[in-house]
Parts: sequence; structure tokens; C-alpha cells
Amino acid sequence: MNDSTRNQRFPKTIRHLPLWLVQRGIFSAVAACMIVTGWAQAQAPKPSPPPAGQELMEPGDEVDGNAIEQRGRTVPGVGIPGRAAKPAKASEAARAAAEPARWGVVLVTFADDGHQQMAKAACERMTETYPALKGCYVRSTDRGSVVFFGQFNGPKDDDARTALEMVKSISPDGRVRPFGRAYLSRATSSSDQSRSAHDLRAAARRKLPGVAPVFTFQVAMWSDFDSKTLTQDEIEQRAEDHCRSLRGRGVEAYVHHDLDKHMSIVTVGVFDSTAYDPRSTLFSPAVEKLFKQFPVMQVNGEQLLVPPPKGAAPGTPPAPQTCVLIEVPK
Repeated sequence: MNDSTRNQRFPKTIRHLPLWLVQRGIFSAVAACMIVTGWAQAQAPKPSPPPAGQELMEPGDEVDGNAIEQRGRTVPGVGIPGRAAKPAKASEAARAAAEPARWGVVLVTFADDGHQQMAKAACERMTETYPALKGCYVRSTDRGSVVFFGQFNGPKDDDARTALEMVKSISPDGRVRPFGRAYLSRATSSSDQSRSAHDLRAAARRKLPGVAPVFTFQVAMWSDFDSKTLTQDEIEQRAEDHCRSLRGRGVEAYVHHDLDKHMSIVTVGVFDSTAYDPRSTLFSPAVEKLFKQFPVMQVNGEQLLVPPPKGAAPGTPPAPQTCVLIEVPK
């Protein structure tokens, strides 16, 4: 693989970093922003986590930026420095009405054996002890259980913020606040973890049990890029349709839905660590074959054009973003 090809597959700002850092999390989730704006957004400070033992959910990162070019036109939400984003075409109220309420105030979490039973018992006690928390509920995953209060469209929902302040202010004796460290999080359950018949993470666990890390080849993504023009259901449906189309052609395609980032990706295959050799920077023959079969990344069904690299000759036109090898999200 020559330097030009390697540079397309691993942007200059990241290709010399260790593989685990290049591919940690969903590389594609920020690929558009990272390629054109560098590490500024990826290295932005993260909110302080709750005390040890209480965090079961990972707060969603907001996709932000300005605009990118796509087949000669702009698409709101992804950044090219110096260009303004187009106004959102849908109001925040319309977006909220279209989205299912998937967020809540975290009251308490359990991660030990029997966490589901303990969470249900705690939920009942809270309802009896604190009438203001009537309606609290439990969501469980394989990692633990969480007692939530309220159902909201997201962390920016005014009702969510009001409920959070109410919960934090609860004080039976006027001094102690038992929920002073409450916070907002997505109300994830086990049923949310496999939202597709061709779920990527489920396929990785099934095909390579106990193997870590596991890689896959991303060929497409759908997102509203914070433009408020697509609902999560619309994003997921378009990714699912693309996945089914690829499978109809005999391609081993999978899909992954990231609810917090309002994004869905479509990938091909699952691979162990032999997919890429960080010392030689060579991909396995199977992955090289995919680069030839899928040379261009599809973003919302179209090509993503990225600016020429720094130092390129004046007048160098934007080039289509190539597909990428990513680590399967955990």
C-alpha cells in the first residue's frame, strides 16, 4: 500500500497514532468532523462522571460543526472551517414530537448479582417514600439496572432539566438531599441493544465470542448532523434499507444504531486483530478486497467530499472519503 492510499484511509492527524486510539469507539461517528477539523472536537472536555460505581450509561456526544460539500451542495451539520451551516428545516418542537422519549433522570444504579430484583425493590420503596417520584421505573442491561424518573426527548429538553432540578432538591429533613447527584441519561434496556435483525454488535459476539478487539469495515452512515431534519426512526430506516440492499447482493452487511448521536452506520464483515498490522500498516487480504469493492464512503446516501490535505497544490479539488476499518462499538 503506497503512502497516498494509506493517507486516505488514515488521515494525517491520526495515522501515526496507535491503532487502538485511531479506532477507539465509533471512528465513523466523528470521521467527517475529524478529517476536516482535526482533533479539536474529539479532544473536547467531557462532563465529569458520577461517583464510582454509579455510571452505567455513557452520555451521548453531540455531533457538531458547520457544513460539508456533498456532490456540489452543502449538507447541514458537518464542519468545514469558515462556512456557516444552513438553518435547520425542522423546528425543535417538531423534532421532539417525532422522537420517542428515551431519556430519564437517574436515581440509583445497581451492578451486582441480582441487580434487576434490587432495582425493582428500590423503585417501589422510592415511590412509597417520595410521592414526587411516583412513576419511576427500571431499565436493565447485561451490565446492570437503573432506576429512572421521567421520560424525555433528550438532555436539552426543558422538562428534563426541570425534573432533574426537582429530583436534586428533594430533602425530607431540609438538610440531606438523597438524590443530589442525580443526572440525565438515556434509558437504555436490553431490548434497545439489538434493534436490528442484522445488528453489528450481536454479530460480532456471535461470530467471534470472547475476542477483543473486533473490527468491521464501514461503508455508509446516516445522520442528521444536528440539523434537526431527520428523526432517529428515519435515520435507522434508511440504514436498514441500505443494509438489506447489500445483503440482497450477497454482501455480509450489518447495521449499528447510535441513539445518542442520532446516527446509524452500515458495515461489512467482522474481523479479529489480524485485519490490520500496525507495524507494517498493511491490511489483511480480506480487508484490502473490501477497499476495492467499496472505494467510497456513502453519507446519507451520497458521497462525502473532504478538502485536500494541508500542503496540497493550489486548486486541488476535494476528494471522496474512502471507507474505513473501525472497531466494533462495545
